[in-house]
Amino acid sequence: MSRGQLVPYEITVNNQLGVALPDLSIVDRFPAGFRYVEGSARVDGVPIEPTID
Repeated sequence: MSRGQLVPYEITVNNQLGVALPDLSIVDRFPAGFRYVEGSARVDGVPIEPTID
């Protein structure tokens, strides 16, 4: 891996409750030196734009 190279980053979440969780928030911290690439997020293959703090 070299500086500026895109690196795949995946978060997998499984809902085992059997009910929808419409207000669920997932919090994750990127490793040092990583940053989010705008337009790259997907949920079940559908593009989304997450809130980045």
